[in-house]
Amino acid sequence: MTVMLQISATSYSQSIKLAVNLENVMVKDVFRAIEEQSDFRFFYSDDLSFINKRITLNLSNASVEAILNQVLAHSNLTYRIFDNNLIVITPEGAFKQGNTVNGVVTDSNGETLPGVSVSLRGTTLGTISDFNGRFTINVPDDNAVFVFIFLGYSKPKKI
Repeated sequence: MTVMLQISATSYSQSIKLAVNLENVMVKDVFRAIEEQSDFRFFYSDDLSFINKRITLNLSNASVEAILNQVLAHSNLTYRIFDNNLIVITPEGAFKQGNTVNGVVTDSNGETLPGVSVSLRGTTLGTISDFNGRFTINVPDDNAVFVFIFLGYSKPKKI
C-alpha cells in the first residue's frame, strides 16, 4: 500500500493530492489510508455493506473527491466533505434537502414545554424545544413521523 501527499495553497480538500496504489483491500481500508496521510476523518455506519467490498485502486495525483468518486461509483453511497475535514459517507439521498418544520410544544393546558426532545422516527434527526417550547427540524420527506419525549418530574408526595 502506497499513499503520498502533496499540498498546495487553496482549500484543503481541493489542494491535497494523493497517489494511491491499493490492491484487494476493503473500501474502509481506503478511508483509513486517506486518514493516516491527511487531516481528513471519515464517518460512516458499519451497517453499510459496501464498505467491506474489496477493490483495487491505482490513482496518482488525485484529489480526495476524485478518489471517493471512483471508489463509490458503483454503490448506492455518497459523501459530503465538511469544513472541519470530516467526510460523511451515507446512502444516496441522505443529504437531500427536505422541508423545514417549525412548531411549538405545549401540554394539555396549552403551556409551552421547554426541553422536549423532538425526533423523526427511524432516523437520527432530532432537536430539542427551546425555552418557549419552539423547535425547528429539517424533515426529509412528507412521510416523516414525529416522536416527542419529555422527561419531567413529579412533586414528592408527603407521607
